[in-house]
Amino acid sequence: MAKRIIILGQGLAGSTLAMRLCALGKDFLVIDNGRESSSTEVAAGMWNPIVFRKLNKTWRADDLVPELEKFYSRMEETLKRRILNFLSVNRVHSSNFEANLWLEKRSLEGYNQYLGKACSVPSSFKKPEHGASLVHKAGFVDLIPFLEGAEEFLLDRNQLRKEEINEDSLLEEFDDHLIFDCRGYKCADSKWWSYLPFGKTKGEVLTIQCADLELENIFNAGFFVCPLGNDTYRLGATFNWEEEDEIPTQKAREELLKKLRAWTDKPIKVLEHRAGIRPTVADRRPLIGRHPEIENLYIFNGLGTKGVMIAPYLSKVFLDCVFHEKEFPLEVNIERWTK
Repeated sequence: MAKRIIILGQGLAGSTLAMRLCALGKDFLVIDNGRESSSTEVAAGMWNPIVFRKLNKTWRADDLVPELEKFYSRMEETLKRRILNFLSVNRVHSSNFEANLWLEKRSLEGYNQYLGKACSVPSSFKKPEHGASLVHKAGFVDLIPFLEGAEEFLLDRNQLRKEEINEDSLLEEFDDHLIFDCRGYKCADSKWWSYLPFGKTKGEVLTIQCADLELENIFNAGFFVCPLGNDTYRLGATFNWEEEDEIPTQKAREELLKKLRAWTDKPIKVLEHRAGIRPTVADRRPLIGRHPEIENLYIFNGLGTKGVMIAPYLSKVFLDCVFHEKEFPLEVNIERWTK
């Protein structure tokens, strides 16, 4: 008889795996503490296929984008909620060098589908000194409806158990099951996974309202403004490597508002301020694979700031490797840190 699967955590990683397992007809149970401290609920949920620092394509962008569209479109049908939002990114060039590099990269095969032409910014924003251009095949995933929809779906099927996770008793209770650990940054403090190079990055975002901003695409100038509809926007994000709590700070609020006010003088009202801890990895690649000593224990974690983009594709790869006893890809396999 096939082993039952236990998923630890119902954030982005755990929910994505759970919904895939459901489609495969697998027997599974999700255990979660109620997502009291899920970084997924704080994240803006944006994706774009370009890394702006060097204007390179995101790791496996050509695989990630199609799978992202397919997976979240299917989730909208299954969960009966609006989740997927396609928007271009209005990228302000930081220098003439970047503007020229953009033109150069646009001519390369595989880049022209993502890197768009020069564009203007809305009249409510200051005119960029070095211009701006569009990034196509981008947008944001509305993560709260996805998580809440998945939670309701799993509860209706008796496949979600809300409780604190105790590692000692867990292995005893499920010693003959497959355990997939998807607890985000909490894995950094786990006795199972503390040997892995986890980092904890605190991030803060604001939800703001501005009737005169007139922004239709995502605005990016070293920070982002993402339109949510009804004159509301997500403003972010900060990166803090010193604090490990999930308490919003006045310092981060002022930092984000200062960045936006450098570009527009329109009146801004803060509706919400949230903070969360992102699980990050030294080489900026996810951490997936089998525990080196506990045979039935696996990890699916470290998705980072591009989690909404990575999760659909990598969850498919992960499950294929587990069920068909394939080697996990070396670039994301946790064995890269143990060999």
